Amino acid sequence: MINKLLLRLSMGQKIVALIVSVSMVSILIAIAGLSINEYRAAQQRMTKEVSVISDVLANNMTI
Repeated sequence: MINKLLLRLSMGQKIVALIVSVSMVSILIAIAGLSINEYRAAQQRMTKEVSVISDVLANNMTI
């Protein structure tokens, strides 16, 4: 199906289709990288918050 479509497109249209495809792939890779980075940062923030809360609770428990 894609081959039939490509055969009907002019050279200019093929170039535009290639550019759009490459752009979409690069955007998806960038989104994946940013998502992974944000996930790791959220894990680090959560770990730090839990650590602070546990320190506060431990200090309040001592009499």
